[in-house]
Amino acid sequence: MLTQHTFVPNEQTDIIFRGLRKNARTAVFIDEANIRNTERALRFNLDFIKLRQAFEHYTDISSLNYFVVSPSSENRRDASSQQKFYEWMEFNEYRVHYKPSSLRSDDDGVSVNKTNVDSELITEAMRLVFSDRSISQIILMSGDGDYISMIAALQPLARCIVISSEKPAPVHLSRGLKKKCDCFIDLADMKPYLAHNRKARNLEGKTDVASAAEHTTEIAPAIIGAENTVPAATSIGAG
Repeated sequence: MLTQHTFVPNEQTDIIFRGLRKNARTAVFIDEANIRNTERALRFNLDFIKLRQAFEHYTDISSLNYFVVSPSSENRRDASSQQKFYEWMEFNEYRVHYKPSSLRSDDDGVSVNKTNVDSELITEAMRLVFSDRSISQIILMSGDGDYISMIAALQPLARCIVISSEKPAPVHLSRGLKKKCDCFIDLADMKPYLAHNRKARNLEGKTDVASAAEHTTEIAPAIIGAENTVPAATSIGAG
């Protein structure tokens, strides 16, 4: 049954994902802050059910890892919306890795939240690939140049694919990262096939949530008006 959240492969998506090896055991690593910035620059929001279905269609997925900074308690409403979204992600087979939010002072002495998760993502990717030798391919959804050294370290064991974009302005893609990876997929090319439908009223697929996942204006989608509960999210460490 086709729904608003069904990925439908076609000749164009075959071309977009041609760099993925069909039978390769694959681990996916998503840097939320970086990929959200790219989404905003491209003016669309990913449908994470479609994204999972696309990966499952074109390769053999071992895990879907989503790295976030824990919602700040300063704005309880936003924090609650984000937490519901993370619970929904876990219910739909994404493993959410939480990094505690931390404050630092900028050059003007103003306290700001530190939002990068690169060290946590690198640690988990290295752990998974070196402990599970069946993994022969990784997908990194980020354009951050801090991951170049990780790609170099993992390439003897796994083919490395990067998903980001070089088309929006400002560009959120490191040229060095694109050059270093084995295959680059531009998120802009995925937009017509993996965009979230804001008008959808139901989340079909592997979920009990009755209302659609809508994005907040700044950070993450929120599950609103849920009629059924979803399993509580648990903090997942790098070990």
